[in-house]
Amino acid sequence: QGPTGTSAHLTARLIAASQTAPRNGEVTIALDYTAAKGWHTYWVNPGDTGLAPVFHWTLPDGVSVGDIGWPAPEKLPAFGLMSYGYAGETVLTLPLRNASKLAPGETLPIRARVDFLVCADVCVPESVEVGLDLKVGPKLGPVAPSADAATIMAAQKALPRPLTQPGRVDLKNGTVEIGFADAYDPHFADPRGAW
Repeated sequence: QGPTGTSAHLTARLIAASQTAPRNGEVTIALDYTAAKGWHTYWVNPGDTGLAPVFHWTLPDGVSVGDIGWPAPEKLPAFGLMSYGYAGETVLTLPLRNASKLAPGETLPIRARVDFLVCADVCVPESVEVGLDLKVGPKLGPVAPSADAATIMAAQKALPRPLTQPGRVDLKNGTVEIGFADAYDPHFADPRGAW
């Protein structure tokens, strides 16, 4: 399995934040893919039409992959319907847990087939096959970043965050206004304070 998978309208690769996966520990991996110009894929909630990517993993015993970190999607209006997804480059992050019995220095072959619905004026089901070989690292100690660590870090920083402050509902001149906390709004500095 090569490091890059391709289909008619997609190019994808499986990357990791580190070249090693610690014994009984985690490493962040990611699917870094690009749709051809004019084509798009879909978010976890595709909206009125579309299908989110589906991963089919082939993993060593004791290795598991957690939930996808989905970047914020773009709106994709078409034919009076609204869908949500991605054009261009997209990075989906995933936690990989290594509970295998392999010893430090041994290889963890990570393989996946990812099924997409790729759309432009028409929609086409496509699949890419990607792979990554990680070494088992020690249980404790520092982990050296990989050449793709910055890509994964940027993707994680861009993930939508849950609200940590309350929203607000105001009635002004007979109009209901709904608002959410903004990092620069001093009224939200203290959730017990005035709005």
